[in-house]
Amino acid sequence: MAERSTAVESAHLTLRLTQQVNASPERVFDALLDPKSVGAWMGPRTMVEACIPEALDPHVGGVYRLRMRRRADSPRGPGDQVVTGVYREIDRPRRLVFTWQWEDEVHQSLVTFNLRPSGGGTEVTLVHENLPTPESRDGHNRGWAGCLRQLAELVGGGAS
Repeated sequence: MAERSTAVESAHLTLRLTQQVNASPERVFDALLDPKSVGAWMGPRTMVEACIPEALDPHVGGVYRLRMRRRADSPRGPGDQVVTGVYREIDRPRRLVFTWQWEDEVHQSLVTFNLRPSGGGTEVTLVHENLPTPESRDGHNRGWAGCLRQLAELVGGGAS
């Protein structure tokens, strides 16, 4: 099934996840920015029943806004949660960097997707830096792991 590795660097509150995807870096990269695709892979379905892209302006300095509709059985219960940010770096098909801030929080973190050809597909490495607490880091670990599985299923029919 999914081949994934996880490393949590507690001293810097950084999360690093790696997922092998059976698709080209170009196809994976495009799914990171296409509104229909983002709505399909973002938001782990174990916690979120829908991700609704309300704004995606994929250029350096452009903003995004995603509404996550939480499931009734999610750890935080039902309701909507909005994440916003600004695209900092877009280097198709290798690297995507953007800020990450929940609308109801003041803390801002940074998310980086690095893509590299690997084994006929793509190795996707996600780094989420500057997380505010160990609990936030652990929650994002669960969330991003689900998102990466969904991304692999969406663009490659699964992970290698």
